[in-house]
Order: sequence, then C-alpha cells, then structure tokens
Amino acid sequence: MIKTVVLDYGHGGIDDSGQYTTAPAKMHLFEDNEVAYEGVLNRQIGAYIRKCLEEDGINVICTVDEDDPTDLSLHSRVKIANALDPKSTIFVSVHCNASRSHKAGGFEIFTGVGETESDTLARDVMDMASLAIERAEMKNRGLKEANFYVLRKTNCTAILIECGFFDFKPDFVKLKDPHFQGDLGSMIYTGIINYINGKDKQQE
Repeated sequence: MIKTVVLDYGHGGIDDSGQYTTAPAKMHLFEDNEVAYEGVLNRQIGAYIRKCLEEDGINVICTVDEDDPTDLSLHSRVKIANALDPKSTIFVSVHCNASRSHKAGGFEIFTGVGETESDTLARDVMDMASLAIERAEMKNRGLKEANFYVLRKTNCTAILIECGFFDFKPDFVKLKDPHFQGDLGSMIYTGIINYINGKDKQQE
C-alpha cells in the first residue's frame, strides 16, 4: 500500500533579498524583459499537487518547503526518498524544461531507463495530465526515459514531470497562470491517486 508521496520541487527559489538562488541557471530573460524562474514555477505548480494530496489524506513529504528557496542537491533529494520504505513510497519530481533554441515547447514525463513500476505511475499521471494539457492547447511530448540522477538513484517508484518549457514564451504564459497551475496540479494529483488506488486493488 502506498502511504507516502515524496514531492520534489526542482531547483531553487527567490530568497529574502529578492535574488533567485539558482541564478544565472534555470532562468530566462525574454525580449520584453520579463524573467522566468524555473524553480519558482516548480514550487507554484507543486503546491497545488501537495494541497490536493493532503486534502485526500495522503502523507506528503516535500524535499523542500514551497517557501524555502534552497536549491537542494540531487543527493539530498534522493536521500529523503530512500529513507522511507520503497514499497509504500512514490517520488514525484516537478520541473519545467528549457532548450538551447528557446523555441521548444510541451509537457512530458520521464521515468528511468528500462521497464519498471515507474512506467505505470507515469502512464496514470499522463492519462490525467493530458486533459489539462489539451485544455491549455499545449503540446504533449509524451512519456520518455532518461538516466536522470533522481530517477536512477531512488529506490522507490519515481517519475520526473516537465510541466512545459519555461524559456518558450507561449508555454511560460501558461505556466505562470494560476488557473493552469491549478488545473495541471489537480490532474497530476488525480493520476497519482489513480495509481495508488490501482496498487491497493492489486494487493487486496
């Protein structure tokens, strides 16, 4: 039975002095001088996921609090998840993507390389998140595999969500919109719950 969701907000945030702790990385200055901060968007979207999970009675452990601007190391993020029972824990890392051309866009979910239980979680989350993506008219880039540290080193079922490209203005406009953040967050939550319920039924 899944008892805990470890929710990981990728990268840093804005500290008390107004500085972005991951600068100059994980941020983008647009031609109109608006600045996108990936870590801020990750925390904003993740907050909706956390709120929905907690309201449903799910135990949520965040690798960093939403108001904590720390860019926690990859090792520290994994250590938090691996301190828990891998059979009753899932790890969900929330990110936004970027490209060299600043012209790529879309939503995607990553799992580790090869067939694992994480694939089932990714499919369940994608099935629901795609509804919010369609409503926002954002590109769906589908399910992918990658050798990311947080996917490779976690002992539990783990996925990494790229909610959109923060350096691509059409995506950024959506990513910073509280309505889209709430819609996407609630759909990701629903996918997580569908996975948990499916696992519970298997174990009955």
